Amino acid sequence: ATIQSQREALTWREEQVGELRTDIEHLQGAVNSRDEALAWRESQLEQYKKEIDYLAEQLYILQSGRAWKMVQRFLRVRDRLLPISSSRRKIYERILDRIKPR
Repeated sequence: ATIQSQREALTWREEQVGELRTDIEHLQGAVNSRDEALAWRESQLEQYKKEIDYLAEQLYILQSGRAWKMVQRFLRVRDRLLPISSSRRKIYERILDRIKPR
């Protein structure tokens, strides 16, 4: 009976090893899948960073131009002459609303 019980124990352990190997394979597949998803997200992140850099450069170019500076100067003068919530400002805004294209 000792040899038989040892054979049964060995068989049970071999089954356990087989199950553990299957679990390892599944886990390795999940890890590979996550690695692929992470790599894709990292490439997307790099692409977004490049786009942000490009847009930041374009914004800098626009803001350093004369037209931008003139618009900013106009807005400062407008805000001084037509303070927010003043009746003059409200009239100005109504006029703009009427002439804006819809």
